[in-house]
Amino acid sequence: MRKVIIYASIILVLIFAATFRSDYVQVELLEQQLKNDLQSAGAGSAMLLDKEKYADGFVAFQDEEVCAYVRDILAGYDWYKVHIWDDKNIYRIYDQDGLISQEAATYPYVFMDNKNMKTQIDEPTIILEGQAKGEFYRLTDLQDQKNIIQRTTKYVVGERRIKE
Repeated sequence: MRKVIIYASIILVLIFAATFRSDYVQVELLEQQLKNDLQSAGAGSAMLLDKEKYADGFVAFQDEEVCAYVRDILAGYDWYKVHIWDDKNIYRIYDQDGLISQEAATYPYVFMDNKNMKTQIDEPTIILEGQAKGEFYRLTDLQDQKNIIQRTTKYVVGERRIKE
């Protein structure tokens, strides 16, 4: 009888371990997909420059097109924010509902994300923050451990035209 109890408990522990590992792999995949989508949205939106201002030597983003592009890529996630710095000297924050705030900003600017990480902004930059929520683990004791996946990505416009 003792052997049956020991074998049954070993099987139960192995089932719990396999369930946790399977759920953990799914969370890692979702986090990687969120990271890839944020990077793709950041890189693509950094290409949406105002051509007239760029011809004059300034880097200025087309905010409406940037928000539409990001919205198309990040539509399946619970929450995202777009932070924009450019040569307009106005720092703008957008989310899925539109403009949240704007303020005057000059370079260098110190940005602090939702995890209190500081980043210095020295040139035109787009920072995207994204979040996915859900019940990721099937084991009930782990439900409160990690119900939110958050990622932040930064894309800096690399080349400026020098005004002559």
